[in-house]
Formats: sequence, C-alpha cells, structure tokens
Amino acid sequence: MDFKVRIPTSSGVLEVWIELKHWLIGVQQGTTYNAGFYFGDRNMGIKPDAEKLCHVSTGRKFFLILTTANPGVKDWLTGVTKFNRKFSPINLESLTNPGNFPCHYYLGLLEVKNKEVMDR
Repeated sequence: MDFKVRIPTSSGVLEVWIELKHWLIGVQQGTTYNAGFYFGDRNMGIKPDAEKLCHVSTGRKFFLILTTANPGVKDWLTGVTKFNRKFSPINLESLTNPGNFPCHYYLGLLEVKNKEVMDR
C-alpha cells in the first residue's frame, strides 16, 4: 500500500489504506491500452495490489487511479465489471465517474472489498 490515513470520527479513528496508480489510456509503442486492459490483466493490472489490500485486516481500502487520457464511462465501467467477474471474491466499487472529468485525464476512486469477508 502506498499510504495509510487515520481519520478521527465521532466513533473513533477510521483507518484508510490507499494505493496510487497511473494508467496510460491510448497508444504507447504501438500497443493500445484501455481501462479494460488494466482491470483484467492478472500481472500488469491492479489484481496483485487488490489482493494485498484485501489482506489488511483493518480499515477501508481504496485505489486512486490517475488515467491519462480519460477512458470514458463505458470503458471504465466495463473494466470494473470485468475485474469483479474475473477476480471474485475481490470486488471493486467505482466512487467517481469519468463523465465528470475532461477528456485528457480522469481521477478514479475505487473502494476495494472482499466479498467473502462481507458475506460473513
């Protein structure tokens, strides 16, 4: 994890674990990258970091992903769905919308959840 934040609340202190990422959306050295690639690739995508976050026993876990350029709503949501289907029981919930950002970047906030833990 890149960093942990401790936030005072009325019921105590909330721990928040955040993993930072940057994704190139577009063509690099003749290869096209989209959000679906990063969500679905076992090694170069976010799966290994999502697994690490799920093993943290306390607090809430998030990805903060800067994409250049904006992947668009369809590519982003299709990627989230792909990840959730392919890597269950890890589950991602997108908390921001690419439609609210300009075309040249997007700041995606995803909460990481382990469905096995949630179902207990």
